Amino acid sequence: MRSGWWVVAVSLLLAGLLLPLDQAASSWMLDQVGEVNDQPVLRQDSFNQTLGIIFGSSPFFYLLFILASYPKPAKRLGLYAFALVGSAALTQLLKVLIGRARPDTDLGSFAFTTEALHEVHGSMQSFPSGHATTAITLGVLLGRYLPRFRYVFWFGAANICLERMVSDRHFLSDVLGGAAVALLVIWLGLQVFGRRATDLRPDARPPRPTLPLLAWGIACLTVSLALLANSAGGGTWDLQVAGILSDPHVQRVYATAGPVIGLLVGLVLLYALLTTFANGHALLFGFFTAVTTSTIALHLFKTAIGRARPLVEVGAFTFEPFRFSQTMNAFPSGHTTFNVLVAILLSCYFPNGRVYFFFVAAAIMFERVVNQFHWPSDLCGGVALATATFLVCYRLLGRRRYIPERDATMAP
Repeated sequence: MRSGWWVVAVSLLLAGLLLPLDQAASSWMLDQVGEVNDQPVLRQDSFNQTLGIIFGSSPFFYLLFILASYPKPAKRLGLYAFALVGSAALTQLLKVLIGRARPDTDLGSFAFTTEALHEVHGSMQSFPSGHATTAITLGVLLGRYLPRFRYVFWFGAANICLERMVSDRHFLSDVLGGAAVALLVIWLGLQVFGRRATDLRPDARPPRPTLPLLAWGIACLTVSLALLANSAGGGTWDLQVAGILSDPHVQRVYATAGPVIGLLVGLVLLYALLTTFANGHALLFGFFTAVTTSTIALHLFKTAIGRARPLVEVGAFTFEPFRFSQTMNAFPSGHTTFNVLVAILLSCYFPNGRVYFFFVAAAIMFERVVNQFHWPSDLCGGVALATATFLVCYRLLGRRRYIPERDATMAP
């Protein structure tokens, strides 16, 4: 833990050293956003697109490293990779071969093209739904890894499937087609890697049969094809469902409800993972204590310091303490504080993924500077606050609140 206090000290020292250079660093960053001699150097939109790819793939890699931290991971990781990659590849192949128009193109529920391979924005790649495939794959796998909470994970997957219809991006048959792909690929993966590939603990109860997965997959495929056949015959079942779910009133309600459901499912996943350890409830207490403490301290510092954000364009040395304004609370960076703290905590629980956890935190930190929300020294302040919060909580609450205890059956 002594090395942690060195991180705090170095971060604060860097914050002080960078303070006079903040304006120059921000101006240099802006100069790179655009073109020099008609050649792009570092375009802000290109960076954000790259960052979007990192964030979009992060949940898959987070789970990859988490699953690798449990005993005997080979078959478990093999099944995880097979299911995700296999279902995604099959879905994409079907998209370009079938070439169905999305609902928001207003071409109807039976509009197809052979040029789907060349559709840059995927407006003719509706069947099957890629989001539904991925969501169902993760929901079913998590339900088998953590069977006590399987209904929550299934509900979370259904929530994402519903969002794709509410946002007018997919028909019901597209979603059911994606579910069929996910279920059938997982069933095949379990035949290859064995039912025990979903056990997180050697003493896990006997795994559930795989036949229901096959039956549900065939059922989803059958209903999906029935809806397509109805459209081919001039029916409107797909269009009717799309019309109901894409109603503006439904969209407004779901704009609030959807993210809340996603957050709750994420919290349940955290609870489910930490309670696989002997001291799981102690770890949960330590996690939320650290997050709550850092959040309170963060807002106290932000309000008391009152530093202007770069996007306000009033300079790096403009301070208005206790103004209570979102534009005057740059130091320290809240995104940095939260994400570095979470990276520290996850590294304690699942050490195999510590490099990746901190990589994602660093990407988020860099984004805050590129998009003019923070000065470089704000990031250093966030790192110092996150590290100091963890160290204080660790010292006051003890090792048992932050370091997993594996019982005899969990020994590698």
